[in-house]
Amino acid sequence: MRIAVVGAGGVGGGFGAALAKAGADVTFVARGAHLAAMRELARVLRPGGTMAITVPRFGPELVNWALSDEYHNVPGGHIRIYRRSVLNERLSSTGLLVTGHHYAHGLHSPYWWLKCFVGTTNDEHRLVRLYHRLLVWDIVKAPALTRYAERVLAPLMGKSVVVYLKKPA
Repeated sequence: MRIAVVGAGGVGGGFGAALAKAGADVTFVARGAHLAAMRELARVLRPGGTMAITVPRFGPELVNWALSDEYHNVPGGHIRIYRRSVLNERLSSTGLLVTGHHYAHGLHSPYWWLKCFVGTTNDEHRLVRLYHRLLVWDIVKAPALTRYAERVLAPLMGKSVVVYLKKPA
């Protein structure tokens, strides 16, 4: 499967890097003209091909925006946030078929809410450091407790939406 990461920031970049390290064919698309990027993804995908894209999810990102101007007023920051229905509509307009979706990074949303509350560049705050350690532990060790928490939290407040697509043959 070819995977495109649209908006390859902290979450998308990390997600894509992990997939690439596992051997997936990953393409990173920089933020900017999102619809143009979506059209380009549709153009380069072979007929019958499939792909998955991940973008910031509307609800959790809206909380970040409400907590911190600093979060979204940075070069390369999340200047657009999508509801899944709008994202599906735009992707479908490129000729791709939406075949499914899921939400991811349920444990990451509270981390970013905390960062937005204490300052997005304040990596030395005790709670930020502790939560970051938890996330790294989860990513590296994948313990049952945090994997279960992720499965429960992702549909409710996952920071990312992953959309699966197919190009008609």
